[in-house]
This record gives sequence, structure tokens and C-alpha cells, in this order.
Amino acid sequence: MKKFNKNNNEGKWVHSACAMCLGAPMKVRVKNGKIVEVKGESIPGWNGKVCGKAISGTGARVYAPDRILHPLKRVGERGEAKFIRCTWEEVINAAAAKLREYIDAGHPEYFELWWGCPLQQDNMYFIHYWSAVLGTGISYMHGQVCFGDNNVEKMVTFGANHGSNLVGGLVDWPRTKYAVIANQNFPGTAAAGANCSVPVYTAANKAKENGCKFLIIDPKLADSTPWCDEWLPIRPGGDITLVMSLINVLIKENLYDESFLLKYTNAPQLIRCDSGEAAKDGEGSYLAWDADTGLKPMSEAGKGEGITLGLGKTFEVSLDGKTIQCQTAFQMLAEESEKHTAQPPYLKDKAVEIARKLGENKPSVVVYPGMTSGRYPNWFQTLRAYSALNMLLGNIDAPGGFYLPKHDFNLGTGWPEPPEVPDYSKGTTLVPAPWGNLMSIKTIDKESCYKEPREFHPGTQALPWLHFDAIEQGKVRAVLSSAENSAVTQPDSKWVENCLKKLDLIIVGDQVPKEFIDLADYVLPEASYLERYHLYCDSVTGTDDQEY
Repeated sequence: MKKFNKNNNEGKWVHSACAMCLGAPMKVRVKNGKIVEVKGESIPGWNGKVCGKAISGTGARVYAPDRILHPLKRVGERGEAKFIRCTWEEVINAAAAKLREYIDAGHPEYFELWWGCPLQQDNMYFIHYWSAVLGTGISYMHGQVCFGDNNVEKMVTFGANHGSNLVGGLVDWPRTKYAVIANQNFPGTAAAGANCSVPVYTAANKAKENGCKFLIIDPKLADSTPWCDEWLPIRPGGDITLVMSLINVLIKENLYDESFLLKYTNAPQLIRCDSGEAAKDGEGSYLAWDADTGLKPMSEAGKGEGITLGLGKTFEVSLDGKTIQCQTAFQMLAEESEKHTAQPPYLKDKAVEIARKLGENKPSVVVYPGMTSGRYPNWFQTLRAYSALNMLLGNIDAPGGFYLPKHDFNLGTGWPEPPEVPDYSKGTTLVPAPWGNLMSIKTIDKESCYKEPREFHPGTQALPWLHFDAIEQGKVRAVLSSAENSAVTQPDSKWVENCLKKLDLIIVGDQVPKEFIDLADYVLPEASYLERYHLYCDSVTGTDDQEY
């Protein structure tokens, strides 16, 4: 990289990261306090390049003509978007007054914090800290319009130790033989291999050179789709029918990876036919069936000797003094797949063709659900079907398939810790939350703090429509929203608007105007991704005539 004197008229290079997608490394040249040039970092994958979004974000965010630069106060009716400039103290005092009112009433959860894209968010760790200290509600509302739903499903299906790694879908592209990408402008958008399209193009081109074939499944023809070998249009929301048809073919034609299923999944786990619950012994261990010895506890990961997938079988099992019929999870998946037939007829034949290509090339295959598969009412089961399909192919942590990072990089999360801040842990049980945050266990519920006992996974806070039910029920009365736009990003926007108008207080923070701001009582300006410090943990400074 060229070296610039700090006082040089050419300006200085400042390192940052693009937040228009998922944090691609980039640098900007600043002259007289203004950005005059944008480049990718000179590192493998980017090699000094960024896509058009990184460049347009400078004008559309940092130097947007309608950029919000001062706190604003509503002077008209909600929805009229009539504001005047006010002070930070006015906004702080308004929020503090409501918080005090709700805390004194014994209901701090009446005040909710709604946050959106982590890369547009000014400081998500601070609002989680605020929630933990004050007992306010908190939710990641952005999930439905990005990868939040995908993250929930992966965390539940694969566990917290691996789930997040599979959301982005890191792929061993040089050895991939066949790739099926759904609902994504591939390779022109992020995910399915990296956090940015720039290195994805490089890796995917290498895969093509090595003979990999790419199939895109999408109702629409996206602008970069012609790069791929084949485009298969399907009915919007028809993913689960197609995927279950693929699963059905893999099972019927014995094209699945039996060893992987036995060693690393719950496919051989016995499920009670009477209740649909997992069969357990007296000590609470999950059960499988051994071909020689009969009933036995499930094997630990990496082992699967003796146990069976039980395809086509029903087992008579003695549980709690009763004889209970059980089937394996694999057999139940096989039966469920029989209920789905890809339509129209040409798609049924196509499903057979695709399944055979996947099965014959496994494990060096990839099936990625894209970033929009979660935007349908059956989103969870759709995404889970994609996950089940990949497990049948044994392509997780396998050559040419998805891979799991073997090393963790301790970059820090920004979460405040005592003694930097006052101790907040007394009397509060904190559990992991999205993006390395912590949250009170009281907030873990599909109905956001309102159900007892609280029995749901932390990731299910990405079910935002339930918050509007809570507003109607009077269980949410004030909202501080940051880097999200619930007024138009949730189902049934008219109902959402009517719910929001019932709130006592709405404070919205963002960089540029949006629909939610029209309904706000107060508006706060937020820093753009090029103006914040927390994207990188530290700066690196060279000698006096260099700045990196």
C-alpha cells in the first residue's frame, strides 16, 4: 500500500469495513475531512477490490443529502412526519421518565429495545447491556428481512457450537462438484461462501474451472444468475416441496450417506409413535436400536457402530413398564418426504435429476437455502428441510462441501464487563444471545417475556410479529428502535402501523429517513459504518510518516 504523510495533500488512508452487506474489509482515502476514494483491502480474496455497494454507500449514507444530523421531536400527529430540532437532553429525559414510570410499576419490560442489522447498528452491545441492567425487553427485529431466521434454524438444528458457522455457508469451492443455490442472486451477493460477493466470485470461478456445475433455484431471474449453468424457476414459497422431493429420491434410491447419518445426526434416534417425543431410558438418555442387542443409548458423536437407521421398520420398545411402538427419526423423515411431490410434472422429473446429481457427487456438493427462504409462513421447516438434505449428503466438514472453522479468532465482542461498568450480574441470569451478546433469561420466550415457564431457545426472539400482539395486549408500551424499520418490514404493515400508534413513546435512531421515523415521537441521528470505531477492535499505527 502506498505510504502517505499525515500532512500530505493526497490525504491519508483509513481502514474500515463495508456494512452494506456483511463487513467486507475496505479502506478509504480521506482528504480535508472528506472521503475521496474507496478501495478493498490488499488481502487475498479482495485484492484491492470492492463491489458497487461499498462505493455507493459513501454517498447514500455518509453524504446523503437527507442525512439525519440532529435529534428531532415530533410536532404533528403520528404518521405526519412533522418534526423540529430538539436537544439530546430532551430525548434522554423523555426515555428516562418512561423507564422510571414502568420500573416503579414493576414492569420494566413495558419498555422494549428493537435492534436491526448488526453492521448498521451503532452499538448493539450497549443496548443489550441496557436491557440486562434495567430489565427492559429486547429483540432482534431484523431477522425476517435478512439471515436472522436462518440463524435461528441453524442454532436449533446444529447447536450453538456449529450453527452460526453454517449460516454463512463456508464452502470448499475448489473441490465442489455440484452446487445448488436457492433464493439468492448468486454469485453477485454475499453468503454461500463468504461475507462479500468479491471473494465469492473468485472462489466460484475456480470451482467452475475445476468442473463444478451450478444450479440456481429461484422464482425470479436475478442479474448474476446467467453466470450459473442452470436456472430452475419455482413457485414462491415452494422450496419445501422441492427439497422434500429431493430427500424422497435420495432415500428411495439409497443415495444418502449412511455413515454420516449414524455418526453425526439423530437419524437413528427412536421416536415414540404415540406422542412424537424422543424415547428415553430411566436415566434420561436418548435411545437407538442395535441390530444385535436391541435397545441402547444413542452413541456419542463420531460413533455409530451397531445402531440402525431403521428404514421401513417399527420397533416394539419397553418404556415405563409399557410396550411402545417407536420409529427412527430417519424413518419418520422418509414418511414425511412421501407427502411432498414437486409440481408441476416437469419439476417432479427435475427433482429426480437433481437428487441423483447430488447423491452421485456427495459429499463434494453444496445445497444452500439463500437469504430469503425464511420469508414465508413455513420458514422454519423450510430451512430445516434444507439442513436435513445437506445432512443426508454428508457434506458438512467434508471435501468440496461446507466446512467448519477449526480455530476461533478472539476479536472481542464489545460487551461491557465490570469493572469497566457497574456490576449488573447480581440477581440476573444472563444467557447467550445473537451476535455474541448476553441477555436476561427472562426475555427468552416466543412471546417476549410474557410466558411462564420460559422454555424456548434464545434464538426464537427473532419472531418479531409476536411483539405486535404484545403491544395490542398492553404488554409493550414504549419502543426504542435502532437500525431497523418494523413499520414496513413485518407482515401486515397496516396492522403493524395501528399497533405502533398505540405506544406511549417511540424513539427511532437511524442515519437517513425511513418509514418508522414517520411514526416516531423522537428521532436520533446515528453514525454510519464509516464513522464508527467498533467495527475494528484497534488501530495499527506505523512510523510518523505512515498511517494504517
